[in-house]
Amino acid sequence: MKGAGRPRTGRLREVLREAWRNTASGTSHVARWAVVFAAGVGTCAALDAQTVATLADQASDYRSAGAATWVLAADGAISGPACEALGQIDGVTAAGAMRVLPDKLTITVLPGAPVPAYEVTPGFAAYFGLPVGSGVGISDQVAANTGLVAGAALHTTAGSGVVSGVYQYPEDGRRSGLGYSALLPVAATGAFDECWVEVWPVTDRIPPLIRLALLPGVAGQENQDITLGQLNRTKGESVDWAGRFDTRLTRSAPVVAVVFGLGLGFAALRSRRLELASNLHDGVPKWWVALQAWFETLVWTVCGALALALALLWVVRDAAGGWAERAAPGLAATLAGVGGAWLGAVAAALLVREKHLFAYFKNR
Repeated sequence: MKGAGRPRTGRLREVLREAWRNTASGTSHVARWAVVFAAGVGTCAALDAQTVATLADQASDYRSAGAATWVLAADGAISGPACEALGQIDGVTAAGAMRVLPDKLTITVLPGAPVPAYEVTPGFAAYFGLPVGSGVGISDQVAANTGLVAGAALHTTAGSGVVSGVYQYPEDGRRSGLGYSALLPVAATGAFDECWVEVWPVTDRIPPLIRLALLPGVAGQENQDITLGQLNRTKGESVDWAGRFDTRLTRSAPVVAVVFGLGLGFAALRSRRLELASNLHDGVPKWWVALQAWFETLVWTVCGALALALALLWVVRDAAGGWAERAAPGLAATLAGVGGAWLGAVAAALLVREKHLFAYFKNR
């Protein structure tokens, strides 16, 4: 690699050729450093990814159990339109009203066990994943007892209809009442008994606003029984999931990965200081030596990073709640490690001195 006066494009080609020769011949020890990189940075990435996945699972369980759902109860004193309008508030993911029907629904195939029935607004039906329109939504318990499925004909003593869908209402600590019932979607007009509002992410700002769903003048009536609380109180109230994420113990994983990558990149090139000093002695500019070091480091860091990325994506491939979000922290730590290795390699190359060539030779 002699000839410092050659054009820059020619010099760059020589640098690339030399980097490729070192990689192909094993001089740069690509496999060794890629494995060490994957092991060290992978540990940081895996720990943070696992912590984030655990928090995501806990948050998903909190939400699916109804702990993020608030119920305003006031018999005949809830405004259907006002309750539905709460769904337009930023941070409200679902809002709908329901009222109890005086007569239970008697299904002809199960005459001995009448089903409690409720009229619900479109937002309430959507909360349970039921299509908005004609038809009756039934709970999974009713479906199990009658053998009915979505789309099946529903025959009752009051007439016939169709099952619009089957919803789940597990016994996981949430308030009982809808585990064995039928929901009949209606227009959001008139008065209702309850207003359900799901707030996500959890915040203390929205629950007080739910009282706006009360009919005018009702809030001030002393004899009116009005309650507002969580659908499921067993999971805790107002859990700060964003705060838990920001204060997790592994949040510094990218920093650790940078430091590890920095040390690894430095060590990988420092072990070849005799070779680098020889290049300087042959007239190769220091910046080109550093560029060659970066190219060679690029190879083994990319190999290690790709292996880590594929492993992370495979682990979270079936993750609920967004696989990309769960893989992101691990990928961030991986990229941080890559950047650290590049900086460490370049720093090691720049610190090599031609005048120390014989000292490097003696200490090889």
